[in-house]
Amino acid sequence: MTGHPDHRRTHQITLLACEAAGLPRLYPEAGDPWQPQALYVATHPDSGVGELAPLLTDVGKSVHCIPDEYVTTVADVTQWRAILAHQGEVARERSLPGILARLPAETCRDPPQDHPNRVLHTAHARAGPGRPASAHHLMRELTSTDLGPESAGHAGPVAADLAGQLQRTAQEWSCRSGFRVECSWRSTSTMGLSPVAGHPAVAVFREPRGGRCVPVLGPRVDAEAKRAARVLAGLATHARPVERTIALRQAAAAAGELVAALSALAPAVAGEGLPAESTSQSFFRVREGELSDQQAALHGVLVVHRGLEDLCEAPLSGADLALEAAGMRQSVLDLTGAAPAADPDSLPPVAVPEPAAGSSLESVWSARWLIGHQVHVLFNVCAAVAVADAARHLRHGDGDAALLRLTDATVYVRGFPAAMTHASTVPADYYMAAIRHTMAPPSVDVPLSGRQHRGYKLFRAAVKDLLSVVPDSYEHLAARAPELAEARAALLEADIVDGERHVTLAYSMVHLHRSIAQKPEGPDNAVAELRHMRHRRAAQYASLIRFGDHYIADAVAGLRHS
Repeated sequence: MTGHPDHRRTHQITLLACEAAGLPRLYPEAGDPWQPQALYVATHPDSGVGELAPLLTDVGKSVHCIPDEYVTTVADVTQWRAILAHQGEVARERSLPGILARLPAETCRDPPQDHPNRVLHTAHARAGPGRPASAHHLMRELTSTDLGPESAGHAGPVAADLAGQLQRTAQEWSCRSGFRVECSWRSTSTMGLSPVAGHPAVAVFREPRGGRCVPVLGPRVDAEAKRAARVLAGLATHARPVERTIALRQAAAAAGELVAALSALAPAVAGEGLPAESTSQSFFRVREGELSDQQAALHGVLVVHRGLEDLCEAPLSGADLALEAAGMRQSVLDLTGAAPAADPDSLPPVAVPEPAAGSSLESVWSARWLIGHQVHVLFNVCAAVAVADAARHLRHGDGDAALLRLTDATVYVRGFPAAMTHASTVPADYYMAAIRHTMAPPSVDVPLSGRQHRGYKLFRAAVKDLLSVVPDSYEHLAARAPELAEARAALLEADIVDGERHVTLAYSMVHLHRSIAQKPEGPDNAVAELRHMRHRRAAQYASLIRFGDHYIADAVAGLRHS
């Protein structure tokens, strides 16, 4: 209640232990995993602190309480014999038992339940199944209101410190268990996929929108972001397997340090508490919400961190690893507002934890399918913002800024197929037998389709808007703005290649089967439909790039005319 360090530490350990009890790979010698159905957190409601707050502030202490509506169970603590028997504490002038012992009996020891002089009562807020609690709620339960003399009425001074400690402790446990330990309580009612140990956490993004100011998140975040970007830029993507894995662990550790720096500012939003806007969002554990700059950066870097941890074992080609790492590096810089470090030796190396014990291949493959798709969504969201920024700069006549953002967007688009290939580095027969059927009814409400991916649709809308600003053919644009013509062409070429690689990737996974979103009587299979999408895109861009596919453009124009 008063933020006593021993009580806070006990609280942290209890919260993590309750969550960790259901993780099968953490302390296997302790027996079978068992997930508690509820945890009752002892706390105090706003209405129950009564006249205790001024008594504590008089001796320089604070009161931490929660809103009354969070309380589910009330414990009767009107009998104070146990407190008064704590003679060592009663004898201390500033201790809570000592303060209570010196109060008149009618003030606190035996008043009626609704007596106005009732000093305090204890309540329990239930966290877990049956009462979803977001990370925000949990932090309110821990450090809601500080009635201390320095910051009366504001968030408790231990909130940021406690959030950081919880995150760091969770990271330590994650390294030992092989799973991500979340510092929040989760609801079991989600669309399509229940949260269970072994699945990646829900990734939360904010709406892609250009024109936002560059984030300013403090010197620690800036330093860790520069370190992570430097490590990703120097990643040994084509090294021998052992050296490459070591480099990826170094990159994952650097991303983990950035996660810790961002978490020290404020905890992550509990994605489980946000509604899914589509079956696709539910299945791939993605949500969208109103996020601050810090929250958007934290969730984005968490996606990068999970992706890097999985890439330590994923058999991705060196070329695709280079493209995905480049997209991750760009997202770190964009989300944190950090500039690339000018001095490559300005930051000390980060300590790399020992690798966790391996999970079964099947569980790794299933998690990888979701992790790779979350990275893909991150790239789509960041690309949509970059393209929207470029279009805005062009409208305002700032060609240099537009060129920079078009270059950033191209990095992300080149990463699209790399992230999809990352997700697909699972055996095709395992995908067909264990994953594919979970993306169609009855496992989900409606069959999953690329048309449901909101981030991708927003990226396509941003490209359409860009081309309305600069609709000129490549030749005409190159005559008046050659750098802009090349930057636009690079983006559109990457977009076409993404479509082409999607065709070959689908063929490797489903061969000649129809997609799960296609009707069985349709004329095309999955590969044919993706090929048509590629051709339409190539036809649209034929006059806008230097080496346009004019053969396809003429064929598509002829079909439309006929």
